[in-house]
Amino acid sequence: MMKRLLEKWFFLKSLVQLGTGGENTKQEDKKVRFLNFYVLVWEIVVIVSTFDNYYRDVINVPEQSILFGSFLFCVLIQFLQSNRRYVSARLVVLVMSYVFVFSYANFILPGTLMEYFTLFPLILMIVLFESRWLYFSALGVATCLFFFPNFYVEHYPISLFNQLHNLIFFIAVFLGFYFFNNQNRKSERSLEEQRNEALAQKEVIEIQKAELEELNRFQSKFFVNISHELRTPLTLIQGYASQLNTTEQSTSVRNILDQSGKMADMVDDILDMSKAKFQKLELQLTTVNLNELVHRLYVSFLPSFEAKGVTLSFDAPQYDCFVQTDLRYMERALNNVLHNSLKFTPAEQWVKLSLKCTDDQVELVVADGGIGISAEDLPQVFDRFYQASNDINQSGGSGVGLSFTKDIIELCDGKVSIDSALGKGTTVHISLPLKKVDSAQTVEYQAPMASGSKVSEVATQASNDIKVLVVDDHDEMRAYIVSLLSGVEVLQAVNGQEALKLLKKEQVDYIITDYMMPVMDGLQLVEAIRAQELDIPILMLTARVDFEGKMKVLRLGVDDYLTKPFQAEELLVRMNRSLENYQQRKKFQAEEKNIEEPEEVESTGDPLLEKIQEFILQNVGDASLSLGEICDEFGLSTSSLYRRVKSSTGLSSNEFVREVKLQRALELVDEGRCQTVKELSLSVGFSKPSYFVQLYEKRFGKKPEVNRF
Repeated sequence: MMKRLLEKWFFLKSLVQLGTGGENTKQEDKKVRFLNFYVLVWEIVVIVSTFDNYYRDVINVPEQSILFGSFLFCVLIQFLQSNRRYVSARLVVLVMSYVFVFSYANFILPGTLMEYFTLFPLILMIVLFESRWLYFSALGVATCLFFFPNFYVEHYPISLFNQLHNLIFFIAVFLGFYFFNNQNRKSERSLEEQRNEALAQKEVIEIQKAELEELNRFQSKFFVNISHELRTPLTLIQGYASQLNTTEQSTSVRNILDQSGKMADMVDDILDMSKAKFQKLELQLTTVNLNELVHRLYVSFLPSFEAKGVTLSFDAPQYDCFVQTDLRYMERALNNVLHNSLKFTPAEQWVKLSLKCTDDQVELVVADGGIGISAEDLPQVFDRFYQASNDINQSGGSGVGLSFTKDIIELCDGKVSIDSALGKGTTVHISLPLKKVDSAQTVEYQAPMASGSKVSEVATQASNDIKVLVVDDHDEMRAYIVSLLSGVEVLQAVNGQEALKLLKKEQVDYIITDYMMPVMDGLQLVEAIRAQELDIPILMLTARVDFEGKMKVLRLGVDDYLTKPFQAEELLVRMNRSLENYQQRKKFQAEEKNIEEPEEVESTGDPLLEKIQEFILQNVGDASLSLGEICDEFGLSTSSLYRRVKSSTGLSSNEFVREVKLQRALELVDEGRCQTVKELSLSVGFSKPSYFVQLYEKRFGKKPEVNRF
């Protein structure tokens, strides 16, 4: 029953909506719905009246004819409305209303004051049209129909019905409705104007938003480009400074390296701050011992504080406090805070580091007796590029350190705040969620490669009979790399297009290419090389340090990825390692090819060895799997297992187990089934991710390509 009622309701609602929508204005649709509703009510009245007359057995042929005729006119009006012939529909309803009222007042129900229903066509006129000329013309017609017929048919006494007060009442009702309708239209027009103005403002705001987004994209691109321009000369400065080894120049060389390192850190801060602003900065979250990290920073800053005459102290609990963070970014963030304390604390003052742990939080407090921050500047200290007004800032600074620090802390679900007063020092509060873990899950800090090692000693590791192609649009950078590769034949190209031409003529053993170059960049060069199926190890040099760009290049098959500025030793070590891995891969491929030859070895291989390999794969996630368990499973002694594996693969027993696990890890990486290095490491039975990464990189020439450490 309810379903049928709902169906009828939706049918009636659809009749009211006939002819609406499309290009109609809101006001036009309102008039269309009003006329549809008026006609629908009329049809219902006709139907009810007809059944009532039939039930009471008072069928009147003239009345029934008028009712039936008006019903047909209502259907005609609905047809015109649905076809959007609105003016015709409105004229029809006006004519029908006048005819209906006139007929009932004078022929069907005379003397029942039906003449007052002449007001209905006037109301329809006011609602459906917007013309004063039509209003008052209709008023004249209605007035004539209201008064004049009575002079001829005399349904009412002339002295009573045709007096002036009836005319005044008739006109007063019309004018009252006209006034209120006119006020309503003025209000609607005002609202429509406000709505149009709001839409116009919204459009302006959207245009401004698009312009700001374009400006942000330009700004981001500018940061990337300027970083490339800065990193290249920084690489050259650090590289050539490292080659100055005379005693007289040692102090100057250290100063040059220190200052160039600070410039490189500043470039990194600006780039990472830009990424954080656009939510593109991706942290490699690991479990870090904050005690160890802060202590290391304390030790590294202590000489600088002592040289300035500032007392630096560090107070920390005896137990370890672990947090979930990106070690590299967190170190730079805290470095910025300590650098500010050093910068704004005068001689004979103090700086105190204190670390404490609660049940769920780790709090680091850096307090100093420095110059402090004014109340006007304090709310803006975390704004990008903002610098407080003081004599120290007037001498330089970028205004990005604290902003970058705040971004990093918040990305690690932490909070940072500053309490300060001018002339009374500054206190920085940093809180991070406490991570309760085993010490085996922490990440050991890896100090950067010392710049004091001799480049020549590393360079001698490279084979002198190889041919290297260096691709870089920067002339000085190419010259610097060539100087590092002494004794090695080097070809040079200024862009990817020139490099491809050289590769058609020359046999090259190794390629060192820049990322950003004109005509054809490094990425396009790598794509072209892989498309031609050239098996050449490639090292990419770039100023782009973003994770997305790195992964995009590594997926193309680049053997290694080195960001600028870089140490000469690091470049040569990575090059030698890539060449060694390349030779090992070639040797392994050759051995596999020989194994597949039917005339030398059976294609099925050693059945026992295949069963051992299957057993290892079944237990690949078990970190405690030992050679003793394998021997027990297959009834072999340790020496028998060693001889069997060695004779078939050339590997020791441990090397064979490790190779099976690493090959399984490679499959998991290719299938994308692990999201972190830790997950991948545990999946193939290595409890220490850092050790697993070393083995994987040594075996396959690159680190496992997963999203996070």
